[in-house]
Amino acid sequence: MNDMKISTRLTLLTTVLCALIALAGGLGLFGIGRSNASLHLVYEDRTVPAGQLNEIRALILTNRLMLTAAVASPSSNNKDRLASVEAQAAKIEKLWSEYIATKLTTEEEKLAKQFAVDRKVFYEEGIVPTAAALKLGDIKTAERLIVEKVRPLGKPIDDGLEALVELQVNEARKEYAAATAMYETVRTVMVATIAASLLFAVGYGAWIVRSINRQLGGEPHEAAALAQGVTAGDLTANIDLRPGDTHSLMAHLSAMQASLVEVVGSVRQNADSVATASAQISQGNNDLSARTEQQASALEETAASMEELSSTVKQNADN
Repeated sequence: MNDMKISTRLTLLTTVLCALIALAGGLGLFGIGRSNASLHLVYEDRTVPAGQLNEIRALILTNRLMLTAAVASPSSNNKDRLASVEAQAAKIEKLWSEYIATKLTTEEEKLAKQFAVDRKVFYEEGIVPTAAALKLGDIKTAERLIVEKVRPLGKPIDDGLEALVELQVNEARKEYAAATAMYETVRTVMVATIAASLLFAVGYGAWIVRSINRQLGGEPHEAAALAQGVTAGDLTANIDLRPGDTHSLMAHLSAMQASLVEVVGSVRQNADSVATASAQISQGNNDLSARTEQQASALEETAASMEELSSTVKQNADN
């Protein structure tokens, strides 16, 4: 990994952190989903059925009380009482159909089947004959049926409803325990994931900083100071490198400095050569000028001599 570029390392850090964040978020969403499913299950499959069963129990008890009241105090209200018993029996049937449509456990199915049998016997042998006797005005038969049929057959009904309601409570308790266990598990995993993310970010980040410093060959401000010195024309700065360091930024800056020193030295040497040649050319020009002046002086002297010679020739010609 030491050969990876800094951009690659930062990309790897970002990718891993994004993956860990996505994992933590996914676990959170999963936990929320499970909690919501548990709440839905507790409400739809336990709370609602418990309410339906309690309502059924209340309606059955009301029917028994209606028949008992009709026997105990016969009056013209018996017709209304019997109509109410029939209406409530229809409502019980509707509630029971809705309850059966919910999600039932294996034990719950057994209890429901037994309750359905007991309820059928209770109505066919107890409620219906008693209501028929009351419609005919046969109070004694109705009273006997209440004592011999309605009351004894009502006990299994009550026990069955009690067992079904208790089962709803137990199943709801199980769902709550499962949801609590899931919450603990998700919380533990999320805490571990967050802790791992933080440790990874700190550790990997520190490693990247150290590796960057190693590639720089020192502190970042040292490279900046060296670059500023080179910009100002100072090529004498001393660069301390670790033994064998040939790939860090400071090593490359040292090589650049050495190359610049060599270039500047070469330029200076060439400048000195040009200066020497210029001096020699200047000296040659001076020598040429001196010789030119000497020749001009000689020509002047020759001209003077020629004038004297001309004067002498003229005198000789006159003589």
